[in-house]
Amino acid sequence: MMTLKIKMRSPAIPLLAALALLLPACAARQAVGVGAVVGVTYVWPRGAQAEYVLSNFQTQKVEIPGGGEQVLSSSNTIDLKVVATGDRDYAVTYTGGAAQHDDAAELGQPTPDISYLVGLTSQVRLDERGQVVEATGLEGNSYVIDSGGVAPFRELEIQVVFLYLPEGRLSAGATWSREYGFTIVQMDGTTLYFNVRDDYTCVEETPFEGTPAWKIALSSSQNVTGSGDIGAPMELAMSGKGQAVIYVTRDTAMMLGNEWQATFSGNISIQGLSIPVSISQAVNVKKK
Repeated sequence: MMTLKIKMRSPAIPLLAALALLLPACAARQAVGVGAVVGVTYVWPRGAQAEYVLSNFQTQKVEIPGGGEQVLSSSNTIDLKVVATGDRDYAVTYTGGAAQHDDAAELGQPTPDISYLVGLTSQVRLDERGQVVEATGLEGNSYVIDSGGVAPFRELEIQVVFLYLPEGRLSAGATWSREYGFTIVQMDGTTLYFNVRDDYTCVEETPFEGTPAWKIALSSSQNVTGSGDIGAPMELAMSGKGQAVIYVTRDTAMMLGNEWQATFSGNISIQGLSIPVSISQAVNVKKK
């Protein structure tokens, strides 16, 4: 999860409340697939399972007018298990290992507590290309709600464990794309709108740590707009680009490794002030 926190003083704005901003880590959040691929479908033997560690690291820089540069960092990690319960049906459980650090907490602002995610099981159904079309059990979880709501959680925390596939079989040279959007409502009431395009290329067949694998390159472009009241009315506009190299098993599309990096930049406009913001992020997905 990404966070963006701002604290500044000026004659016009004595103290602005912090703004929490979640940007989608597209490459990692589309990069993990598990399953026996028949054609392009996700169909595992019933009871088959895989475990993963998901980690997110971020550094943020904000140029406060009259206040210099503010630099904050955050990180979070959680373990999850995926178990096949039927044809393209899976139980996704967040099993533990939850850890987080957020410099923004020192500004006195509330942040989602990832420990509330531990123990959550969602019954997930995919379509034939690996896209999540149903996920149960999310509405009552505090982390799901505090991190933006059910729709973004489905996209950013469940779709993460399933690779979005091409219309045909994975093969060297195959290219495919996905465009999507969602809305996040933050803990401070700020509303954010996301538009994302992911472009995939299956580069080649190559061993990964001794396992026959497909190497996939992903390029992502994102636009985020938002509005809210953080002590004064504000408008937000940001854009970003990310790159990932993904390795999945040749025969099952199971994730073997993923490293994603991205940069975002934009401005927050408040009462005539334009506040430059930049964010760098790394997301790692690792199969246990």
